[in-house]
Amino acid sequence: MLIKILHTADWHLGKKLFQNERLSEQVLFLHWLKNKIQNEQTDLLLISGDIFDTPLPPVAALKAFYDFLASVTASSACHILVIAGNHDSGHFLEAPISLITNKQVTLVGQIHRDLSRHHQVIKIKNKTLLISCLPYFRSHDLYQWTQASELSDGETTKALEMFFHSSIQAAPQSDYRILMAHHLFGQFEYSGSEQVVGLSGLNSIPRSLYQNYYDYLALGHIHKKQIIDREPLSIYPGSPISMRFSESHQKFLSEIVIGETVTQSFHAIPQHRRLYQLKTTEETLDRDLKNLMKEMTETSYTLTNYLEVELFLKSPKSGMADYIREKLKGQPIELLSYSTELHQTEQKARKIQTKKLSIMELFEQYYLTKFPETEQIPTELVQDFNRLIHQAEVSKHEVE
Repeated sequence: MLIKILHTADWHLGKKLFQNERLSEQVLFLHWLKNKIQNEQTDLLLISGDIFDTPLPPVAALKAFYDFLASVTASSACHILVIAGNHDSGHFLEAPISLITNKQVTLVGQIHRDLSRHHQVIKIKNKTLLISCLPYFRSHDLYQWTQASELSDGETTKALEMFFHSSIQAAPQSDYRILMAHHLFGQFEYSGSEQVVGLSGLNSIPRSLYQNYYDYLALGHIHKKQIIDREPLSIYPGSPISMRFSESHQKFLSEIVIGETVTQSFHAIPQHRRLYQLKTTEETLDRDLKNLMKEMTETSYTLTNYLEVELFLKSPKSGMADYIREKLKGQPIELLSYSTELHQTEQKARKIQTKKLSIMELFEQYYLTKFPETEQIPTELVQDFNRLIHQAEVSKHEVE
């Protein structure tokens, strides 16, 4: 009989992009995942950290997560193991443990003094699986493992050796051994939106520490799908949706099937919103927007797409963001990010002289330094800046 395991991570429920909510597409992912588990009779779901985007997530994100757990366990026999990531609060994630009476769900949010709490032994279809859970940690979290030994505080490597070795003691006769971790392992490749994870002097956890203990590493933290090792098989499945415009690649789950042999494959996750990036010039803007709209007619997304535009200009020009919005009017896409970059060729550098300058004179010098090809600041910009100065002066007198 085949044992089917799904591995996912970095959901970041409650995530926003420039104040725009992402929960609607995250909930669509959860519905898809629940149906996949039911239809394919998945035995085990591993969620390797960063369930939420913040330590204290919004109520809607909490509800989406716990509704998912309840729905999956009520409609299938799938076991679910969850660890905390660097975006999560481990204490917060574990808080409702006493209320979760369903034995199918295990939450490991923080480092516990009792190492046995990190090693889960599950029997599925006459096979024994060991899942060792290593949530995100800081160096002081590991001190409780070294207190009872002769190790000194801060010896991260020795503490991790203790942890990995204790997994063998937890289930010496296991048929398949998995490590769930939310950390940096091997030669990973950032996707661009992950936060730095401090490992107390380790750039990443070295292979020599864990290679003899596990058959599969179910990793989290890196948002781009990648296999970082084959022995043991070590995988970052990536995030289920694109968190930033730099992550507009296809998203995946990792699946392990255990039978007479063990196989691993990636399954594409349906995307309900596309994040488009457009780098263009004033001369090619109309053409590129036309091509973008044509591309959108050839694809279909459930939700409004988001667009980031970086426009290269020869000289400052106002109103371009409004111009782009007007061009996109009626299309299933919203301009979410707009920036300009000025081509500065054969231009003389200007220095700002700050001595004995008024605020307006300082502003004028700064502007001409920023845009050296211009001779005069646009009148409307000067008027706006004067209004700001006036408002600041009025506010100062009100406070006094």
